[in-house]
Amino acid sequence: MQIRPELRKGMAFAAVALVAAALVWGTASRTHAYELWVDEQKIGCLRQEAEIKSVIDDLVQHAAETFGAEPVVLSKVLTVETSDRTPLLSADELKTALGGVLKMAVKAYAIEVNGQSVVALNDKQQAEKLLEEIKSAYLENVSRRGNVSVEELRFNEEVKVIEQNTDPTLLREAEDAKRILLRGTDKIVLHTVQRGQSLWSIANANNLSLDALRKANPELAGDRLQIGQKLNLAVAEPYLNLVSVERQVQSVNIAFRTEVLEDENMWPWQTVTKQGGVYGKKEVTLEIKRQNGKEIARDVISEKHISDPVTCILVRGTKILPDLGTGQFAWPVVGQITSKFGYRRSGFHNGLDIAAPTGTTIFAADSGTVIFASTKAYYGRVVEIDHGGGKTVTVYGHCSTLLVKVGDQVAKGQPIARIGSTGRSTGPHVHFEVRIDGTPTNPLSYYPMVK
Repeated sequence: MQIRPELRKGMAFAAVALVAAALVWGTASRTHAYELWVDEQKIGCLRQEAEIKSVIDDLVQHAAETFGAEPVVLSKVLTVETSDRTPLLSADELKTALGGVLKMAVKAYAIEVNGQSVVALNDKQQAEKLLEEIKSAYLENVSRRGNVSVEELRFNEEVKVIEQNTDPTLLREAEDAKRILLRGTDKIVLHTVQRGQSLWSIANANNLSLDALRKANPELAGDRLQIGQKLNLAVAEPYLNLVSVERQVQSVNIAFRTEVLEDENMWPWQTVTKQGGVYGKKEVTLEIKRQNGKEIARDVISEKHISDPVTCILVRGTKILPDLGTGQFAWPVVGQITSKFGYRRSGFHNGLDIAAPTGTTIFAADSGTVIFASTKAYYGRVVEIDHGGGKTVTVYGHCSTLLVKVGDQVAKGQPIARIGSTGRSTGPHVHFEVRIDGTPTNPLSYYPMVK
């Protein structure tokens, strides 16, 4: 079939038109995509610009619900038409990508410490109230000390409440914000172990638990510490430190003197108070500077004299004891020597230990006057006998029962006490000493027949 010339011409025109339309459609389809850039970082490509607004609106709404404040977008978001063949982002992929890079802030009131925003709250009054509560709690603790007036109370740091677009992660509830400001960060400091310290005493002195101290020192295998050993301590470093200047009025005692008078008609162990001592009084006004409750400085502002002290007057006997001793000592108890005079593992031993069953009678080694019959540290119940003028004294320690009293004159071989294990003792025995002019000497020197 022959095509008429006019039809052929029309068909050729239609074909050209179709090709042109296809080229236009193809070009449009290739360029109808958009590159998404956030803060000069390429995120990906998407078909419609409207998708971006929808996703950002969702992210903003989620942030508002999370932080309780309407956020603003800080990031610079830009779209650029492209013919790039990069696969297009789905709605979920776009939301994930934007959520990871989109910077947002909320209008809040940050508590700034030395120029650093530490915490933020939604309400300015709440932030200011929080700072006042910290001060009020400090004042309440001060009032418990009594008779104290606070002249000045301030933060040691520069503290401001400022309105600003704030990182939402800084938003806090009031109590949490207070804890952060007062607790701050932790830092590791070293402690050098001193004589007598234990893990418990070190932890207690630094307000730590034993578990916290052990956690800071995982190399510790047990409880034993060495003098000079270094331990790590986790110590609070607060953001806020309160400094106070306080006035305190104190009643201070003025010490009295003691005057001793001698009376030759009284025995040396007799003392009489002729006039009781009385402290004088003065009123002292102090200015005390504290940081976080710990005193760091103290000055005396004024003193007011109230009363003078009254001297204590004692009368002490100087009567010479009669020389009753024979100079020859009898054995004080029938028993076995378990520890001699001289050095031993626990230190220097001032006498003899003579073991015997509890209740065995102890006899006076020589005649004399009882100058002490009571209890002393280490010795337990003890008798001391002066054998003349204070030159020679014998001592009988760790007794269970005392049979004499101060002032009694005893004869050589007279029962004076019974064996016991009082004071620092490892079993029933008598600790026997001989003192010459107050200095312990070896008792065996007076018993040449005893080896």
